[in-house]
Amino acid sequence: MIKMRQAHVEDLILLAENAMDDSMKGSPYRRLWAQRHIDCGPAYAAVFEGRVVAAAGVVLTRPGVGDIWITMSRDIDKKSYSFMKDALLAMRGMTDVIAETFELKRIRSRSRIGFAASQRLLEHIGFVRQRRTVAGHYLYVRRFA
Repeated sequence: MIKMRQAHVEDLILLAENAMDDSMKGSPYRRLWAQRHIDCGPAYAAVFEGRVVAAAGVVLTRPGVGDIWITMSRDIDKKSYSFMKDALLAMRGMTDVIAETFELKRIRSRSRIGFAASQRLLEHIGFVRQRRTVAGHYLYVRRFA
């Protein structure tokens, strides 16, 4: 069973080394990247069998609006269908709680064009791709009442 808890800088640094998106792997800026994500809004880690397998949070950009970020371990690809279903439900639920707690009307995300796993994930947790793109990224939005 997946358990959610508050994320820590060390969780993000660990995930950066084995993430599906390897843009931070080996980067000397990993700690700074992790600290900024932890400091800019709520952040949660998903723990499975004692290991952090994902982390996600929302950067609170202005009243009513936030930008979601998600970092997932490559090991998630090797898990079962029921594991993935539980992980997606946990992420969707986390997004709902953050939106309610911080009175967000909209949460946005950018996903690099060509990173299909990211786009599938965002769509599974309720985000809708927008028509325009920015600097090689698709824009996604999830709206709340």
